[in-house]
Amino acid sequence: NCLNISLSLYSQNLSSNFIFNCSSGNNVRENFYLNLSSYNGNFVIYYFNISDIVNKSKLSGKTKIKVDTTSPEITNLTYWINENHVLFRMIVKENNFMSVQYMDAGAVYPRWNILCTSLSNKNQCIRRILFENGGHNVTIRALDKAGNSVYQDINFTIT
Repeated sequence: NCLNISLSLYSQNLSSNFIFNCSSGNNVRENFYLNLSSYNGNFVIYYFNISDIVNKSKLSGKTKIKVDTTSPEITNLTYWINENHVLFRMIVKENNFMSVQYMDAGAVYPRWNILCTSLSNKNQCIRRILFENGGHNVTIRALDKAGNSVYQDINFTIT
């Protein structure tokens, strides 16, 4: 019978220990949500220790990760319309970059589409996209590999 789970994490300058109650049974999953902003940009090592009601415990292996709690930054977002084509250009500041995507809220089936999966020199994302005639409410989203994101909305009309 599970008594608690402790999570220990440490880096060069900080260390923390968190204790959580746990459920007993087979294939039980527990979710933990922690604010790791004090570790942002640092490598941390973490491990778990699970204890039962008769004082037996089991340590997990140690895992090293880099903490990233900072969202990407989009600057200098510009776009030019040439007939049905829109040329997007922006600078994305992010060391852990994953992609820039867009969604047209006015599309028949709005979904995220890729603008860039890599950045050119000077951290630029430049891409030309074809749009149908009419008004467009487009959301631009920059994502990093840690799941952080930032959004910017633009509106334009293709005639």
